[in-house]
Amino acid sequence: MTPSTRPHRRPGLLRSRLALSAVAASLALAACGGDDPATEEPDAGADGETEDAEAPAMAEGADVSEFNIAWNAQPPTLDPVVTTATTTRDISRNIYEPLLIMDSENEMQPVLAESWEEEDDGATIVFTLRDGVTFHNGDPLTAEDAAASLERWFRLSNVGTQFFGGATAEATGDLEVTVTTPEAMFTTLMMLGDPGSPPAIMPASVVEAAPDEGTDEIIGTGPYAYGEWVTDQYVRLELNEDYAPAPGDPAGMAGDRSGTYENLVYHLVDDSSTRLSGLQSGQYDAANAIPFDNFSQVDSDPNLEPVIQNTGFNALIYNKAEGPMADETMRQAINAALNTEEIQIAAFADDQFYDLNGALMPEDSLWYTEAGLENFNVSDPELAEQLLEEAGYDGEPLRLITTREYDDHYDSAVVIQQQLAAVGVEVDMVVTDWATVLENRADPGAYDFFITGFSPTPIPTRYVFFNPEWPGWTEDETISEAIDSITYAAGEDEAMDAADELQEAFYEYLPVTKFGDRTNITVLRDGIAGYDALTGVGDVFFRVYPTE
Repeated sequence: MTPSTRPHRRPGLLRSRLALSAVAASLALAACGGDDPATEEPDAGADGETEDAEAPAMAEGADVSEFNIAWNAQPPTLDPVVTTATTTRDISRNIYEPLLIMDSENEMQPVLAESWEEEDDGATIVFTLRDGVTFHNGDPLTAEDAAASLERWFRLSNVGTQFFGGATAEATGDLEVTVTTPEAMFTTLMMLGDPGSPPAIMPASVVEAAPDEGTDEIIGTGPYAYGEWVTDQYVRLELNEDYAPAPGDPAGMAGDRSGTYENLVYHLVDDSSTRLSGLQSGQYDAANAIPFDNFSQVDSDPNLEPVIQNTGFNALIYNKAEGPMADETMRQAINAALNTEEIQIAAFADDQFYDLNGALMPEDSLWYTEAGLENFNVSDPELAEQLLEEAGYDGEPLRLITTREYDDHYDSAVVIQQQLAAVGVEVDMVVTDWATVLENRADPGAYDFFITGFSPTPIPTRYVFFNPEWPGWTEDETISEAIDSITYAAGEDEAMDAADELQEAFYEYLPVTKFGDRTNITVLRDGIAGYDALTGVGDVFFRVYPTE
């Protein structure tokens, strides 16, 4: 096995950080606006938080009737259990809440749970719910609601289907829920408290009536309730006047999530120039996915506050169910042909917005390893041509599905088309809206590869492209064994050794080709505080408020 390097790792650190704390952290909320230091160095913290910074006061008499966000993509659904789409995740987090959440220090914090205890070496976890929490329809939160929601998450979510087969959630008291897994997992709490995709708690009545394709009854306990969704125009959320916040000061996704604005409105604007012009004119208070070419323009505007956030990585996902890319040698050929630095430059314009980290995890992660990285950014056309010949490639055009709604996806696709043409591979680009890409990528007969992004996760096993049921359809025994070794590890050292094995297997099998890590630019109007940009989570708007 190739020796690996794991910066910033200390013995026992992961275990100590996963202590079952029921006390929220006291980190100060990052703020945008005025002369707050966070606005001068928006990417100073790994997750947008700044410690010991005093949040600015809310402006007296300010208009808090509506906060308008220009959003780049329409969600396929507002049910976060049945999709991995980040636009669903980012909007629905205002509506739904989980039992617990991992904070920026990798410590578990309470949300709907008041406390929890592990039994049977972790195979059983007993959660005690907070009393006095109500759903948006006025019904009180009970253990029956939590148990039904968890069971649904086990059955339908990518994490649930991959890791919680045979797990049960049972109401063992009015406010007590017991989760039991067939075996103790090293990563159970990490997955239940993953800030990027935790189990959304809904009323049991909604769960019972919900089709597997997703529910249209959007009812949660969060700081904002569902108001209205007009297709291709906007999603409007209304302030939950009866919100019962979790204890503790605001700290990313943990602590008090109380909102201020009466309405959060996500305007669905797929054209980036329209998002930017609307932000400059004051039509919008915030806008996401601002083009990197426009950074200097917004950075020099005294009325705008850009925030650069680490948002994981983009990759080329291979259709391994059928067609040419089902052949491992063919995937290795495509991987060898790609110059990922050229792809990253095309997508992000400047190296301040990307890096060439080929590992599954960021370099400051406890799980970082250099195993297998000799197969990252190979950029060897001669090797690619040799592997194409070994794979028996016959010149058949390959179909790459993509969208212009994500500029970085489309720009990457153009460069990939050119690089593959240079080694004799013709690529047909199929350009549609993002919703159609999501639909088509579920059909193994519709494409050979597509581009998408992956948010950072607390643990490498959580990447959805390892799930055999997710588009791309990864089926590899070595990968599966490495994932099991992490999941059921007896301790941290054993889990870390398995992480080496997983990354080695990743680069041998190549479920995807990673381009390198990426960022995203969200811009707010000056005079707005309470916004967070969190690694692995994205844009968090539920606490925004005006300071002028």
